[in-house]
Amino acid sequence: MTDLRTPPQTALWKRRAWQRIAVAAAVSGAVHAAAIALGRIDLPPAQTDLPPLAVRLVDTATRLPARSEVSRMRARPQRSASVVTASRATVAVTEPGSGHDYDRAQAQAAEESSTESEAPAAEPVIVATAPASVQEAQTRALPDFPRAGRISYNLVYGPDHVPVGRTVQSWKIEGTRYQLASRSETTGLIDIIRSQHRTYLSRGELTHEGLRPEVFLMSRNRGRGVEEARAQFDWARGSVTLGPAAAPRAEVLPHGSQDVVSLLYQLALDPPAPGRTQVSVTNGRRLETYVLDVLPEEKIETPLGVLRALPVKQVRKPGAESVDVWLATEYRHLPVRVRFYGRDGEPAGEQIVTEIRLSDE
Repeated sequence: MTDLRTPPQTALWKRRAWQRIAVAAAVSGAVHAAAIALGRIDLPPAQTDLPPLAVRLVDTATRLPARSEVSRMRARPQRSASVVTASRATVAVTEPGSGHDYDRAQAQAAEESSTESEAPAAEPVIVATAPASVQEAQTRALPDFPRAGRISYNLVYGPDHVPVGRTVQSWKIEGTRYQLASRSETTGLIDIIRSQHRTYLSRGELTHEGLRPEVFLMSRNRGRGVEEARAQFDWARGSVTLGPAAAPRAEVLPHGSQDVVSLLYQLALDPPAPGRTQVSVTNGRRLETYVLDVLPEEKIETPLGVLRALPVKQVRKPGAESVDVWLATEYRHLPVRVRFYGRDGEPAGEQIVTEIRLSDE
């Protein structure tokens, strides 16, 4: 390219350029000389005790965008501002020049926002749930049963049903608490010859599954002095304490266990289906497993007339006592006949209904 300026002007421009170069070289030399003489020049140290940040990204105009909205936003530049909230400071941040970078940062912040974010919380993950049977039990109503009642029986002996005594069983339910009592005693000539008395008391809770005894007391006198036993049910720990007060012992408590009195009314509350079933039962001294056969309905003769009844018979073990029960299907499945068998398997006595009284008050 041809220089159109005159020679004097060109010489002047060259002299001024060299002067600028000389001044710059002098300044640079001075700076380097100072660095060598005075040592390294350090920048201010970075602050190391910054407060921890708990950051969330919040749109000042609307809620945080959902993922579908973020995809649409990437097609056009963003114009709204966001706020980063820290634990000790609030800083306004304007959008960067690149819309795509801003969108990616905003989407990531939206997904990683804390629980304080105004965005809808993610659906919680189920880590534990109760069995369906437990959930159903919590919603089922309590069993429908008279709030109070009394059943009177004749105690008979032998194939001729010779009267030897009487039994009265009564119950009362207040709220979810129940109390059952059974009192048996000899009468007439037998009471004079060999008086016997037997008293059972069962207290506990009425639950969705029926009766859950908490304490059972037994006292009997068969002419040789008073014998007592007690069962204390600890359902929380799954144990039952048995025996006399002087020498109690603890055993494992199976689910659904009953005492010899509550068993009769548990069968009434929840009549078993035909077939074989089993339940753990205590008499205050020991805990046994009763294997029960539920037979087809039949008709039985009673002082109240002919009653339809469901037989529930205990499967006898060699050398052990057993019992059969008949539940009146027309009278709330209440026990209307109870037959006792001795250790030899022969009938030892029977109690047969003479009166039923019920009250819902």
